[in-house]
Amino acid sequence: MQQNAGFISPPSSSNTSCKRCELFVSLQIIMRFNKTTKALTSRLVNTAAACLLIAGATMSTACNRQSTQLLGDWVDETTVGTTDEGFQLAKAGSAASINRPAVHITHWHIHHKQLILSGKRFENNDVAPFSDTFYIRQNGKKLLVLQHDSTTLRYVRLPMNQRTPRAHIAHDSVAPTPDTP
Repeated sequence: MQQNAGFISPPSSSNTSCKRCELFVSLQIIMRFNKTTKALTSRLVNTAAACLLIAGATMSTACNRQSTQLLGDWVDETTVGTTDEGFQLAKAGSAASINRPAVHITHWHIHHKQLILSGKRFENNDVAPFSDTFYIRQNGKKLLVLQHDSTTLRYVRLPMNQRTPRAHIAHDSVAPTPDTP
């Protein structure tokens, strides 16, 4: 057998029929096609896996960047300068309510462009856990716009020199009392 341009030539003999030669060449073409297909499939699988890893890393980075941008004291735009009601988002998912004695936010996290706040509600001497999900419509350095059902909520970030004193931040272990402001 001789190899010629990537194909193995069929054995030459005077008894070899044309049909046999055609069959031999066809089998060689099919075998070469299968090798090429396997190589392409392997490359496609490797490329797809790499793309998924890159997409996952990009999404994780975007979520981390978005989480970092949310750190700080956020107050309802309508209460700025008066009661300054809102929440504080800190590292590692910890959170606190600002001037909201009936709602104690304790934790937060981001999931698919949604801010999830959880904690405890105090109503009629009852304590009930809660978790609220808000769609993040806008996340800027100074403005945070959240959507909850059909309600749009606008929060502004308090500058460092106007940060809420610790006495007005309700933490997990603090329960409201009748004389809480």
